Amino acid sequence: MGQVADDRIVVGTVARAGATDRLAVKLRDGQTIELTLGPATRLERGPQGRVPTMSAYATGDEVLAISRGSDGALVELKTLYHGLEGTVQGDPTNGRVRTSAGAFRTDRLARDLVEGGQLRDGVYFTAEVWRDGASGDLIAALVDASA
Repeated sequence: MGQVADDRIVVGTVARAGATDRLAVKLRDGQTIELTLGPATRLERGPQGRVPTMSAYATGDEVLAISRGSDGALVELKTLYHGLEGTVQGDPTNGRVRTSAGAFRTDRLARDLVEGGQLRDGVYFTAEVWRDGASGDLIAALVDASA
């Protein structure tokens, strides 16, 4: 999606969720805004990818919202991913990986690395993770591991 001059991009944390067509987001400056689902809004949440309604989001999810035009129509809402890197500490158990940078769980895309033994004690890794607001867990979607 190309950014145009009248795009408004905000980053924050879901402060109130549950409704299918709206949610409240607390911005980094402390201000809280309400976002309303529009007919053309694209919604994405973590490894689920596209979701049909705003009720899929959880309080605590970090999100990026893009609105457009003079009416501020919401065109995109997605959870944020962050980079994480470190060394695996101990062997993963039940999809949880303990590392020098904190623990994370793997989603369905990264699970093959755990099951294939590539994420094991002492291995350096880089990952793209998101924080699930519902559980507070970091969840890795993309992981690169090297011995």
